[in-house]
Amino acid sequence: MGSSEAAVLFEALPEQATPERVGGGLPRLRYAERSQIEWRSLSVDEPVPDRHCVRLVWRFVKGLDLTMLFQTIKAVSRHRK
Repeated sequence: MGSSEAAVLFEALPEQATPERVGGGLPRLRYAERSQIEWRSLSVDEPVPDRHCVRLVWRFVKGLDLTMLFQTIKAVSRHRK
């Protein structure tokens, strides 16, 4: 899937404002391990063809600014009272 296809797919989305980070530490999050091996001895990425549209969605989501969401997370790393 090319960049022109990505532009058409996401053209209606509004630009995101970057809020100022308030508070200490970084949010403790769990990220998908796309290279993680399953019991079937396949990585999560392996069955998905290289040009499958889900890869475009993965790239889009990875590029989202989730700062406002992270600010609502109360469990943070290295938080000192």
